[in-house]
Amino acid sequence: MTLRVHYLQNLATAGVGNIADWAGRQGHILAGTALDAGESLPALSTFDLLIVLGGVPGECRSWINDEIAFIRRAIDAGKGVLGICLGSQLIAEALGGKLIPHLHAESGWWPVTLRTEAQDEPLLEGVAEETRLFFFHRNTFTLPEGARWLATSPGCAHQMMAYGDRVLAIQAHPEMQAEGVAYLACEKVDQLPAGPFHALCPADSSASADLANAERTLHRILDNLSRALA
Repeated sequence: MTLRVHYLQNLATAGVGNIADWAGRQGHILAGTALDAGESLPALSTFDLLIVLGGVPGECRSWINDEIAFIRRAIDAGKGVLGICLGSQLIAEALGGKLIPHLHAESGWWPVTLRTEAQDEPLLEGVAEETRLFFFHRNTFTLPEGARWLATSPGCAHQMMAYGDRVLAIQAHPEMQAEGVAYLACEKVDQLPAGPFHALCPADSSASADLANAERTLHRILDNLSRALA
């Protein structure tokens, strides 16, 4: 089945990375809306899977409420929805949860551990019980009613959640490739407050084993979402 995949871009430097590689390998159609550039939200009829990318909430004020409402409509229409970092927080908002400041920032590579409740989660089939993923955030989300809490990390309890059989929120950045990690380490590291889980450094962009594992993890999740939509 060829999927029509559509991403919502909230920040010019927060690209699709490993998502584009997956779509290309699987023969899916990938399109996107640059909300940060003033582009209009797409019609629901134009996609099967919606991917909401990362960004900075304060820089999205002019469109964030419309984006949240659109995510809710996509969920209600039975679309597949995947949220990454800010995207995960906006899914929570769309479902009645809250985007909130976290106690501390989380950056660099950290282990993400699946909870016992995730063992039989179809959207995480084939995902390792513990895997290192890349982070760059200072906010988190509360769990909406009806959501399934799936994973945690040392620095942030709510790492993944699912809703229904087609919606998944991931706080980490499994889409991030080496170039994106290097950019954040060199240009944006000072934008997060110091703390025990703000560990980003230039060497993180050379963590080839972690980068390859994150790519495999994301591709497996996207394959699972594809099966849910078949």
